[in-house]
Amino acid sequence: PKKAMLTYCSITDFNIIVSVLSMFILLIKAVLFIMHMWIPLVSLIINIIVTALWCVSVYGQAGPDYSDPEHPSKVAWYITKSCKYAEASGNKHNCTMAKGSFAASVLMLYVLLLRL
Repeated sequence: PKKAMLTYCSITDFNIIVSVLSMFILLIKAVLFIMHMWIPLVSLIINIIVTALWCVSVYGQAGPDYSDPEHPSKVAWYITKSCKYAEASGNKHNCTMAKGSFAASVLMLYVLLLRL
């Protein structure tokens, strides 16, 4: 595909939206649970939606990268290669941050899948 997976915003914006939305939902669930107003069926539906959003987030980070026509990749380069390749261009810190963000997203998806 020539276009990015998310054409309306960047994957970074999408990840921020998903993170903030997840935190907001967690706060709402905690308040409603404390007030004895939380319905388990609603919880299941919301958990499925949030899990789907995190699945899209992980796929967007690990998915294909065709932004450079000379180096097309079916998997994001920072997942398959070491960050030493980015050191020459001065982007080692960015590579490390991308790897950390991906690891945090996978961990969050794992936790959400355990809760279903």
